[in-house]
Amino acid sequence: MVVIIGAGIVGAATAYYLSNNACGAGTSITVIDAVGPAAGSSGRAGAFIRGRNNNSKEQRQTLFETSFELHEQLAKELQLESFIRVKNYHKIRSSGLTQQVPRTKSIDDNEQWLKDLIENGEYEPITGDAALVDPAELTRSMLDKALSSKNINCSFRQSNVTSLETDPSGRYVTAIYLEGNNEKIEIKDGEPVVIALGPWSCRIEDWFAIPMPIEGVVSTSLVYKDGIPASDVGTALFFDEDSKGCHLEVFGRQDKSLYVSGCGESEVISTRVLRSNERPSPSYCPPNIARATAAQASLKEFGGFSSSRSSSQPEVIQACIRPTSPDGVPVLGKILDNVYVGTGGGPWGITWGPLMGKILAFLINDDSENDPPIRLSTMRPQRYDTLVYRTLLKSRSPNVSEI
Repeated sequence: MVVIIGAGIVGAATAYYLSNNACGAGTSITVIDAVGPAAGSSGRAGAFIRGRNNNSKEQRQTLFETSFELHEQLAKELQLESFIRVKNYHKIRSSGLTQQVPRTKSIDDNEQWLKDLIENGEYEPITGDAALVDPAELTRSMLDKALSSKNINCSFRQSNVTSLETDPSGRYVTAIYLEGNNEKIEIKDGEPVVIALGPWSCRIEDWFAIPMPIEGVVSTSLVYKDGIPASDVGTALFFDEDSKGCHLEVFGRQDKSLYVSGCGESEVISTRVLRSNERPSPSYCPPNIARATAAQASLKEFGGFSSSRSSSQPEVIQACIRPTSPDGVPVLGKILDNVYVGTGGGPWGITWGPLMGKILAFLINDDSENDPPIRLSTMRPQRYDTLVYRTLLKSRSPNVSEI
């Protein structure tokens, strides 16, 4: 048996790739999540997928390139309706847009907003592979495929994991305790356990006293559905920071919706809060209404929305919490002899998520005959197991006498 704690994009991808290549005859997979598939960032993120990021350090470039190829492959395998290559990809200079972009006054004019913006505004075309996908469709499709697989017995269980029990040596997890009546799942013979809880993966510090300094970044976003100028699908526009503190990212998606993020002033939730009883729930992450209002004002200022249209208001105002590591590199690998972790994708969590799941499946299968999809040394969880982080962990956990 393999137990996967977390049904976001990393957990779903792990189940998907394990079901494609079952790790031993008779093996089963149990996916556990307190809310359900794609309940957090994996259901609400913008999912702009980039094949290369010229602003990234070299250690992350392979992540982008390999992940993009994997997304294209998954879109075909899962027949995703939302996946689309980005054809209009520009960085927009916010200064002077009010004067340069024609004001729209009618519904017909409004439908041309994205094209007018590119033609009349100051912009810088960006080259390279890019695509858009609905992360909820991708995550649920991977998990559904695993649940219906004929190669392996895969099941889903909605429950909150409260603690994990280890053997006397501290090397193996032997039981997983679930909320309610102290119910537990027995883990026998070193069966693999995967922790893919996004920002809540930092609970590893409570469960094993292993440093896992993951923080959560709260990002507010807007979705317009009613034929707003997103009819020019496959568009990605990135604005410089404007006078309202927004640095808008505008995506025209395959379903003709317009996804807007980059509202500015994102809140950072500390590891301490994420581990505590006051930690936010994936199912209830209230958006910052002040920042959503600022983003709407910026869009109107840039000529995109006529105030006379009922659809000038977004149908959805939402927020999600992105798991972010101190160095901006995912945390991926083995932390105990039968425990693996995958988290810390930050703003690129959807881009990297499927590859992280594929690597976790590779490690669980112990495929020593082949090389892993990418080099894993920079993503090792042990990079935080230092005196500095252990001292910080002890200060966050005064009840822990020895770490």
